[in-house]
Amino acid sequence: MSEENTTTIEYDEETYREVETIDTSAQEDLEEIKAQEKSSDDVDPIEQQVQERLSKMKSNMDRMAKERDEALKKAAEIEQQRNQKQCGG
Repeated sequence: MSEENTTTIEYDEETYREVETIDTSAQEDLEEIKAQEKSSDDVDPIEQQVQERLSKMKSNMDRMAKERDEALKKAAEIEQQRNQKQCGG
């Protein structure tokens, strides 16, 4: 008979989040290193302009998404208050 070595790994949601956070941090660090390597190499001026513009566009999109989320949250709060007034009065 052969013996099998098995390992059971159990973890909770918190551990998973920690691992996920570490994974994300490692990915961000890797991207930063790659960006630094690119900047140290001869970068095509057109590529650099494209990247700068894309960066600005991404920043604007992130800002707009945040504003949208805040507006939706506020709208939900107003709706909830309206419903409470209708039920209470």
